[in-house]
Amino acid sequence: MAKRKMVYCLPVAALALGAGVLMSTGVHATTGSDMYGCDDEKMDDVQVSCMATSLDSLKAGLALPNIENIYTLSSIDVKSDATLDLSGKTIKTFSNTNGYDMFEITDGASLTISGNGTVVKEGVAGNIFVVKGESSTLQLNGGTYNTNAAGRAVYGAYLLEGGTIIINNGATIDTTGSAGAAISGNNTTGDAHITVNGGALKSRYPSVYMAGQVDLTMNGGSLEGGIFARMGQIEINGGTITGIKEADD
Repeated sequence: MAKRKMVYCLPVAALALGAGVLMSTGVHATTGSDMYGCDDEKMDDVQVSCMATSLDSLKAGLALPNIENIYTLSSIDVKSDATLDLSGKTIKTFSNTNGYDMFEITDGASLTISGNGTVVKEGVAGNIFVVKGESSTLQLNGGTYNTNAAGRAVYGAYLLEGGTIIINNGATIDTTGSAGAAISGNNTTGDAHITVNGGALKSRYPSVYMAGQVDLTMNGGSLEGGIFARMGQIEINGGTITGIKEADD
């Protein structure tokens, strides 16, 4: 199979990808990883990986039946209501040296994700999701959301300034691969709104760690790691909460 090249604007000199190296030409970059942008017109039904450079690009990759892995180079901004179906695919960060948030939900937007896919956040910093602002909402109806950042405070969802997260059956946030909680935040204006109707939150530390105001309602599901909250309201109507094992880092 002929080697194909990914074309993407980059402000950096080089990035590592596995055993290969992504070299910058100053305007574009090419790599032997056989990746184009997910919405690039050069995509064909042979390729199994693509690069998401925006929300629309990510949607294009999720809609392609042949794509198995979608990589991100920077945050996917969600500033208006959007729905995603993971369609059995894996979305992951491009390099384990990055420090960006995978998804940033702001401006009162709502992001709803379903499907049996996997999202993996690697890197030295950042989170899988940041939900910022009143009415900004993340709803997870499916999917597994993992961190791979040993010893780093990489969180599953970080809520700011009144952000909301809803976890339903079929969704799992698992941050046992990092030193961060499944859900956290440090609100300076308003509560962090958390509703767990089902699914699972897993962490080697508290699954929910809130240093600021929290409005937490648990109707079902499981929290493997417990809850740490300094202030706010917590209502437990159902589900299972278990403590944490002693962390070794």
